[in-house]
Amino acid sequence: MSATNSLGRAAHCLQLVAALDRYLSRLDELDSSQPGQIEHHLTDLTDSVRRVRVVCAAFPSLQSLLFELLIGHSELVSKVAQRPKRSDGRNARSALVAAQRRRAAALLPEIHAPRSPAGSRRRAIPKLHSSDQKPQLSPSLRASSAIREAT
Repeated sequence: MSATNSLGRAAHCLQLVAALDRYLSRLDELDSSQPGQIEHHLTDLTDSVRRVRVVCAAFPSLQSLLFELLIGHSELVSKVAQRPKRSDGRNARSALVAAQRRRAAALLPEIHAPRSPAGSRRRAIPKLHSSDQKPQLSPSLRASSAIREAT
């Protein structure tokens, strides 16, 4: 792989991490929002999932995970919009948001993915570094770390 292709791949990885970071932030905002703010947060969340979809186009190996995220997003938006003021709405919303967090985390590049229970790593994006173990960092720190390692 040439240096240009490697840097292009690294740039796409960073864009994916940034898009997922934004999506996860929007999920957090939705989870902690009051009933009157839900519509605004759902709009922001939908905008951020569109960005994730666009960035994932560069990674054909992530398409099935992306479809899971998009289907989960549709379910989340539909169910949260239907019950914003119901008493069970907050618990149901938290459960849906937690499921979406797991789906979004599955899209993170392999270099940042936690080990599965069986101890194997999901191989979605080629490694950018030679280290087999990587400490878990916040998405922003992961992005800056990946930039340093890619250059």
